[in-house]
Amino acid sequence: MAVEMTLASGGALRLSRPLAEMRGTQIVLGLGGSVALPAAPRWSASITWLLGRLGREIPGFAYAELRYHNRSWRAIAECVRDAREALAILPAESAVVPIGFSMGGGIAIAIAGDARVRTVIGLAPWAPEQIPLEQLRGKRVALIHGSRDRYLPFLPGVPPEHSRQLMRRAGDAGALATFTLIRGAIHAIAVSTPLGLVPLPHARAWSAAVAEHL
Repeated sequence: MAVEMTLASGGALRLSRPLAEMRGTQIVLGLGGSVALPAAPRWSASITWLLGRLGREIPGFAYAELRYHNRSWRAIAECVRDAREALAILPAESAVVPIGFSMGGGIAIAIAGDARVRTVIGLAPWAPEQIPLEQLRGKRVALIHGSRDRYLPFLPGVPPEHSRQLMRRAGDAGALATFTLIRGAIHAIAVSTPLGLVPLPHARAWSAAVAEHL
C-alpha cells in the first residue's frame, strides 16, 4: 500500500513503500505536468498510470510520486523547490531516477545536479530556457515524445521538436542524450475519469520506452 507524506512546502509525496525499505534501491521520482493558472493540487494521471504499470512489470520497482502545491507552469520555480524537497527526503544510499512529464521533464532536469541522479527521463518534456543544463554533464538524459504532440487551443501540448532541440542542448552541455519518438502518440499518457485512470492510445509504448532506460 502506498505511503503518503506532506512536505513542508505544501506539496505531497506518495511512496510505493516506507522510506526505510527503499534504502539501497533505485527509486523513480515521478514529476507531473502543469496547468496555465493556479489550481488545486492534483496527482498527475500520466505519471500515476505509468508508475503503476512499471510497478507491475519490473520486480522490486520503487517509486516516489510528487504532487506540487501549485501546479501552474507560471510557478515552475516553486515546483522545482517542491521537487528538491522531495529529493532531500529520499534515502542518501539510493540512486534516484527523476521521470518528468511535460513541465515535470524540465523539473527533472533542474534537480539533476544531485549526486544520486545519474539518469533523467523526460516524457514530452517542457524545459524553458531559465532551466540551466550544465548540471547534466556526464548524466544520461532520455527524452521521449509523441509524434502527434501539439499545442491546441485549451489543450496543453509540446511539439516533439522541443525535445529534439533539448537533446542537442543537453549534448552540448556534456550529457549523454537520446531521443525516442512514439509514432501516433499525443501529449498525455493517461487521463483521469470518474471511473479511474484511463490509458490513452500508445500508453504501453510509453511504458516500454521508459523501461529501457531503468
